[in-house]
Amino acid sequence: MIAYVVLAALQVAAVPAAAAPSAPAMITAANAANKMICRQEDEVGTRLGGHKVCMTKAQWRENALLNHDELKHAQDDRGYVHN
Repeated sequence: MIAYVVLAALQVAAVPAAAAPSAPAMITAANAANKMICRQEDEVGTRLGGHKVCMTKAQWRENALLNHDELKHAQDDRGYVHN
């Protein structure tokens, strides 16, 4: 009976250590979010080259979410009269 309790305690103690990410994995994930990504963006109304925009991966993601929200809001309000 005591052996089962000790074995169960060891198994419970081992689970959080295996589930938690290691420090190098956390650093790698942080570095991936902070990686600079540069894109060439065209300017509307000109055939000449646009401009280069550089942001981190997290900033690109946030920018895409904001653009999506603004577009959705503009499309939802289209054609309705607000009193």
